[in-house]
Amino acid sequence: PVATICRLKDGSAKQNLDIYNDVHALPGGFHSNLEMHRSRGEMFGEVIETFFICWRSTQAKIAWVTNPSDPTQLEHEMSPYIMAHYVTASTACANKVNRPVSASEVNEYMVQRAEEYPIIALVLAEIRFAEVSLAMQLSEKSAQDLFITTMRFALVLFAANHAPNYVRICTE
Repeated sequence: PVATICRLKDGSAKQNLDIYNDVHALPGGFHSNLEMHRSRGEMFGEVIETFFICWRSTQAKIAWVTNPSDPTQLEHEMSPYIMAHYVTASTACANKVNRPVSASEVNEYMVQRAEEYPIIALVLAEIRFAEVSLAMQLSEKSAQDLFITTMRFALVLFAANHAPNYVRICTE
């Protein structure tokens, strides 16, 4: 529906009509989040497979994660997946400095490691987009401002994966 409104606005602009100037459409969470998951799968499929293969033993089961038909099907796996990365980073950071560490120290540690090792940079980028997709799903019904913010973060992934309708939706 949002892409259709955009096309209607384009058509009226070409004809110098202003009938749709005051029409604004907000995207729905279902399709936006579905495209977010699919874009993550497209961009980071090999990274995702590296971790999910531990409990998803076939390519079909991996495709269920990288190319879902319903964005809510990943809801129960995303939080533990993200948390596992943070727990691992937190443990490594604490072992390095030999004391308990704060969340900001863990983040700095993760970024530092990402600067040193390209594969860690790739994993960190994937985790960040996984967090955005989770936030998008959780904010859809309860926090419109957060939902719009997640769409702005998703814009980077949509542009990189040639999803022009979603790029336009994010920039309108």
